[in-house]
Amino acid sequence: TLLYQYQFGLKKPAEVFDLDLMAKFVALADLAGSYHSMIWHNQRFYYNPVIGKLEPIGYDAFTEGKPENMPWTLSDMLFDRESQYDTRAMAYLIEDLEFQKRYLHFLFKFCQDDYLNTFFEKINLDWRKRFRAIKSEFPNFNYDVKKELFRKATIIKKQMVPLGQHALKAYWADNKSGDKMLSVANTHFLPLRILGFGGNDGIITTPAVDELYLKRLKKDEAPSYRMVAAPDEAKFVFFELPGLDSTFVAPISPFALPRQETPYQEIVSNLKLKPNNVFSISQNEVRFKAGEYTVSKDIIIPSGYTVHFDAGVELNLLQKAKFISYSPVMMNGTEDQPIRIHSEDKSGNGFNVLQAQGESKLNHVVFHNLKNLDYKGWQLTGAVTFYESDVNITNCFFRSNHCEDILNIIRSKFIIDNSKFSDTFGDAFDGDFAEGTLKNSTFFRTGNDAADFSGSSITIENCTFEMIGDKGISVGEESEVRARKVEMVTGVIGVASKDLSKLYLENVSIRDFNQAFTAYQKKPEFGPSMIEVKGYQVEDCDRIHAIAPGSSLTLDGKMVEVLQ
Repeated sequence: TLLYQYQFGLKKPAEVFDLDLMAKFVALADLAGSYHSMIWHNQRFYYNPVIGKLEPIGYDAFTEGKPENMPWTLSDMLFDRESQYDTRAMAYLIEDLEFQKRYLHFLFKFCQDDYLNTFFEKINLDWRKRFRAIKSEFPNFNYDVKKELFRKATIIKKQMVPLGQHALKAYWADNKSGDKMLSVANTHFLPLRILGFGGNDGIITTPAVDELYLKRLKKDEAPSYRMVAAPDEAKFVFFELPGLDSTFVAPISPFALPRQETPYQEIVSNLKLKPNNVFSISQNEVRFKAGEYTVSKDIIIPSGYTVHFDAGVELNLLQKAKFISYSPVMMNGTEDQPIRIHSEDKSGNGFNVLQAQGESKLNHVVFHNLKNLDYKGWQLTGAVTFYESDVNITNCFFRSNHCEDILNIIRSKFIIDNSKFSDTFGDAFDGDFAEGTLKNSTFFRTGNDAADFSGSSITIENCTFEMIGDKGISVGEESEVRARKVEMVTGVIGVASKDLSKLYLENVSIRDFNQAFTAYQKKPEFGPSMIEVKGYQVEDCDRIHAIAPGSSLTLDGKMVEVLQ
């Protein structure tokens, strides 16, 4: 009856076995690597008639294969490797909490150097007799059992001891009831027990009320988090490995618990594009027909389409609605019927074209009152963003954004012609690792830089900059920018070259700025920069130039003196 209960896990191990003896037996099998004795048909037991329980008898206990290829612990054999054994009964045993405590206690005890040295001293004479007997039949047998057991014991000890924050993860969690709660998980391969909490890593100031056990982390499984009440002032979690007389500590992370889905994954996980009252779908074409549309739900268009906006389309993005297209957009407005993308409540989460296969074309489009994409931590900087999506922008108007950049083009080729930027919260046009041309365009009343480029190759021609909050043209991170026929009126810095960038100017006029030209190194991983000017006019500026050591400015072929 007891064997049957053990085989199918019908009773708790403490009701079936003398638990201390069974824990010792399994721990010794671990240390010796004698897992052959754990096969169901090799297990032998003595029925103790006094206590009515089973006691294990070691039988057929030899180590199979090379010792270095053997699993390190019984749990490793049972759960983390493919096994030829029927391990159902042992799995039931090893996952029992009471058995775990005793098993881990004895396993750690048997792996101590003092214990092993005492053991080998005790069996030395008997061992020598048996070793000679083996050698008489197998002369080449030279297995050093003592060395192997010490090696295995060292591995097991290192594996057993939990390493603080690498063994237990703890994050503050939101709780609907308003109580402070922790999300905690065991990332150790053995079970752990939470002891309490504290404000420093040396003292438990708030003991755990209940016995809080965390199941071990199995191979190829994600940590399983549970909610635990903790005091507001707690900064550390104290825990133990059941069976070991030691306390370990892990810090409570200041960051949020990793989610099951990222914001992007959440948005696209159930994405099914269907026609509605805002746009129609015909084969691989999405079309926004002329008309005014109030949109309070996200518009997400997957790749594989071409998106057309007819002249006269007006999208009013409300309640943080966002437009994201993974397909190129064709926005064909006219002077009389421009396309308008705006947000009446100033919450619209931007117009975003991401990794579109093909060039987008925008003509006579007005972007007004938009914010950036900001969804559960997924944040962009631009009210209008093109990422790895080439774009041709003509006769467009970007104004009154409520985020860092009104237009951000990243890792894309572009042409911007005859367009306007005004009343920006921060930068007007930010180009990152981009390649393109900006021409015949105006920048007016910007909160920060008018045109800011990083790691880019840009041509600017026939553009005006007026009432600039910081820099008219700013180039950095090894950019190369060539600008001609540029007029700037009122601002802080006319042009700035930073961090190994090269800025070539021809026929530039700068009036009413704090300073006209500046070149310097800003970031330590880069280096100095340069500006070369051919034909310039500077009026009513507090200072013509400020050049840092190592950087250079050439005005009409003459190198200016560098600041020391």
